[in-house]
Amino acid sequence: MDDVRDFGPIFGSLLLECGGVSLVSCIDEKGIPNIITCSAVFPVQPGYVGVAVGFTRYSHDLIRTAGEFAVNLPDSNLSEAVTFCGNRSGRRYRKFEECHLTPQKARKIETPVIGECVAWIECENYSSALTHDHTIFVGKVVDAYAREDASDRLFATERSLNRWGLIQEYSSQSSMREECENTGADFDAVRRFWQAYYKLWGEHWLKP
Repeated sequence: MDDVRDFGPIFGSLLLECGGVSLVSCIDEKGIPNIITCSAVFPVQPGYVGVAVGFTRYSHDLIRTAGEFAVNLPDSNLSEAVTFCGNRSGRRYRKFEECHLTPQKARKIETPVIGECVAWIECENYSSALTHDHTIFVGKVVDAYAREDASDRLFATERSLNRWGLIQEYSSQSSMREECENTGADFDAVRRFWQAYYKLWGEHWLKP
């Protein structure tokens, strides 16, 4: 990885402010790596990040058992890999191989990072909390670094992978309407809120 700049443990969570989809890498007991696409990756406080993983996901037990994970931030060049890793299970697929991604040796943890990504946050499990069907793993950042052009690639509208709309599988007006009907939420109110949110990231709106 050329032209990499250090963010360090304290400022590592700052990289998540781009609001993009993340690829979280983890390893099994044999050291075989896996990748899961996550939209719920967020800064908890300086030096700590949270990632929510469903109980049934293959990566859930890998992260819990290994006690570590890496957050890899992609740009739009990896949109196909992001979709694949979100829709396929590591129980059946070797995702690094399937997506032609490079398992790059991490600096501080055993879990490899994804060489083709733009920024990386290496974490050791610090604590966890249970929700209805997810575990929120809180990781202590042990190292973080990013490419020289990371801010341009992660924040530029045409190159970013905004977690709420660039990839159809993650958000659309039709899926939002269906969820509102199922839960009794006010679709128009929810849509107006997200449209206001989108203006922070440019003029790309929810897909039809």
